[in-house]
Amino acid sequence: MAEQRFYRLARTHLTNRLVNSMSKYECIKLETRGNTKIVKFVDERVMDPERIELLGKELLSLGIEEENTRVVLDFSHVRFFSSAAINKLIVMEKRLRARGGKVGLCQMNNAVRDLFGFTQLDIIFRIHESEQDAIDALQE
Repeated sequence: MAEQRFYRLARTHLTNRLVNSMSKYECIKLETRGNTKIVKFVDERVMDPERIELLGKELLSLGIEEENTRVVLDFSHVRFFSSAAINKLIVMEKRLRARGGKVGLCQMNNAVRDLFGFTQLDIIFRIHESEQDAIDALQE
């Protein structure tokens, strides 16, 4: 009896983990508003090499190969963003632009915004104060 209960609980746990891992991203949260995808970063400090690789894969899996995709990257929870992570954004932006898509960044703290300024990436990426400002700018 106890053995059957154990196997039933184990099967339920594994099934739940499988469903959750198939239906959710690990490094980002994704919302869709109209024709715009809103991406929020999960980690406050985006610096772990394994997480950055996974982040890159998740960003490239957002349907950016479709025509005219619009993506807003919301940095409201991010306190540190590494140069390796920035590289993943550049790859995504390049693929989006090749298909007529656009990307906007928003809600950056001063440290992250300064990083984009020092590296002159604020020329490539349009940075906005609010999520709504970014959404509106991408519609133009």
